[in-house]
Amino acid sequence: MSKIYKQMNGVVLKFESDPAQYYGKTDVAVDVLEPDCDMRYWKVENSILLEMSSEEKSLEDQRYLDNQLRFLRDNRNAKLSACDWTQLPDAPEWVTASKNDWLEYRRALRDITDVYKNLQEVVWPTEPDKV
Repeated sequence: MSKIYKQMNGVVLKFESDPAQYYGKTDVAVDVLEPDCDMRYWKVENSILLEMSSEEKSLEDQRYLDNQLRFLRDNRNAKLSACDWTQLPDAPEWVTASKNDWLEYRRALRDITDVYKNLQEVVWPTEPDKV
């Protein structure tokens, strides 16, 4: 059986079985969880926090990584959209003079997900000067 967690007065307690059986008792030994524990691995059922199984943790890890990559792609796509105009045939002269710089910048943006997998680690390429 999974360990059962219950939040009581702002403190999360760990029980080996259903905490309802302990109500009204004062001599029950329970573990207090560390405040920095990873809440990603918990699920709530009937107002009780349950520790996820290994399989559920694996699925949660994959969802987390997928979301991180999606956030990275969304940010990258916004940066690409913001400079789409630099590739148009009627772009201002100062852009056409540095068109190769803009092409390299856009290529680096497109390739960013090959190097990085989340926003916390990414080092964005520097946008060419708009002079």
